[in-house]
Amino acid sequence: MIFVSVAHGKGIVPRTTPSDSLILRDGASFRTLVNNSGTLTVHGREYETLTGESLPQGGFDDTQTPTRVNNTETIRTRAGKMAIVRRFDVATGAFTYTRLGRQFFSRRRSQYVVSLPARFTGTRTNGNAYTRDGLYPISSIISLPQSLTAEQRDRRIKKHVTDSLVNGVIAEYSEETVKLRDGEWNIVEMTTTPSANGPQTAVTDRRLGVSPVACSLLFPEHITAAAFDATDDRMCCPRQIAHITGVEFEYVCEQMDECEKLVYNTDTWRQQGCSAKMIFAYARLQGLGCTCLHNDCVIETLPGRKNKTLTFAILDRHAYFYDSPVVVRMLAKRRPNNFEKLKREPAATKAPEASEWLPFPAGALPEAGYYYVPAEEIDTVRGQFLATGRHPKCIIKDVHTTKALKYTFVTGKDLQRGSLHIHAMPQHSNEIGRWLKTLNVGIPYHGQGLPSITYTVLVRLLKKCRERACMSGEERHALLEENAYSCALCGQKGRMEWDHTNRFSEGFGPQVMQALCKPCHLAKTAAEPQDLDGDPLISHFQKTVWDAYVLSPRPPPLVWKVKELDDITGCRIADVRRCRKRALEYSTHRVPVF
Repeated sequence: MIFVSVAHGKGIVPRTTPSDSLILRDGASFRTLVNNSGTLTVHGREYETLTGESLPQGGFDDTQTPTRVNNTETIRTRAGKMAIVRRFDVATGAFTYTRLGRQFFSRRRSQYVVSLPARFTGTRTNGNAYTRDGLYPISSIISLPQSLTAEQRDRRIKKHVTDSLVNGVIAEYSEETVKLRDGEWNIVEMTTTPSANGPQTAVTDRRLGVSPVACSLLFPEHITAAAFDATDDRMCCPRQIAHITGVEFEYVCEQMDECEKLVYNTDTWRQQGCSAKMIFAYARLQGLGCTCLHNDCVIETLPGRKNKTLTFAILDRHAYFYDSPVVVRMLAKRRPNNFEKLKREPAATKAPEASEWLPFPAGALPEAGYYYVPAEEIDTVRGQFLATGRHPKCIIKDVHTTKALKYTFVTGKDLQRGSLHIHAMPQHSNEIGRWLKTLNVGIPYHGQGLPSITYTVLVRLLKKCRERACMSGEERHALLEENAYSCALCGQKGRMEWDHTNRFSEGFGPQVMQALCKPCHLAKTAAEPQDLDGDPLISHFQKTVWDAYVLSPRPPPLVWKVKELDDITGCRIADVRRCRKRALEYSTHRVPVF
């Protein structure tokens, strides 16, 4: 027993052996805590007494996650076999447990997120003191055995939290102090589901019913108008269901009462709002299909008859139901889209600023360097090069206009090395140069025309004239209270990070902030469209469009040659039907024209 005590004092934790036993190893020596048959040894009981933790016992590892195939969940025993622990009954919407399943789930631990009744005291920016009451979430997650009663659970959680506080102080900031006060504690069990990207916090238990917010959901024009009723009665879900299905509102509410008892065994939804699980329970009772979306992805689907499906998206703590049968069918089949965008990499110019260019002399070739001529003379200069057997490279502005010439000296012919760069200087170039110096926004002038340089200045000013918003402590806590101290995307409680709802680098309106947990903040940042070339106003081809249109085989040209006519009076103009250029230029569909 001394071995176990000494090893625990060193911070050594148990480890699983290849034979699936649990041992405590200190150097070359070890003691078996749970043998490979799942039986707790005397050393294991001593370890449980010292730590207050329960060691996994039985013929299975109770820390594993069950594997689900259709409606059946299985676990792997220590003998290597798969055994059924529970089955999901579609008719009742509940699980039925096997004997092994009751044993397995009775040993699992639950995690709890706790918000404390708190009193916030501080000083505003104008020097006035303030005091307000609210809830404050603690960052640590508490893990307890699932076998505890609700009273035992609450007592152990409160003791754990209060023992960690000094004089009742929960948190202190430069402008605010948070202390524990008398009041009701908010204790929420955190449930997660495994996925390919790690554990995902469930949103189907989130209570829905707050006022709608400005959003950019899929197919917003097909969201029922009832979704945008500005009410705070927590009845938005049954109101939208009644509007879509054509049944009485009170009937939907009565059915939701039954659904809440079936799902949660409570009767509080009229004050807190109903959840997605309750909506699915309602759909089952009414013989309807149901589809729930979150972050533009389908997270749960209940098959139903044609045109008999409830489809809704969850954003923040509000549900948005769709009323178009076509859109409902489309969204039920939706899956995550991973579009690859083609990135245009504009090469950084190596040319000096236009103020350093020299006028191109007439006659003999000058030394290598950068020169300019009036835009209307650039083609004449090219003709002079060609007349002497020299072939400069043309940089064109469009199919008719030359932007610049580049000529590389031939040593044997020109008796010098290097290159000539001759730019077509646009009209009003002097005025443009003075304008840029007056603006002083860090844009060098390289001979751009007025439309191009104006666009560049616009983009620069849009970005330069914005300052990142920083919220005060009072504003942050007010926002947390508004969201019930939970993540705006997944509803999880805990430590939050502050995120711009629209990317700061690409947004030009008011800076709207939201509180997100770290996983959701990282996921949102990764999923946001990236700034491809520093230009927030430019549009780009998606790769699928590029492959299907640009890289598709060209149709054979249809050319009709006729003699030139002096007079076209009475003639008709013939055009090829479905010409690609005309199909885009005169399309009745809202497609981009590049």
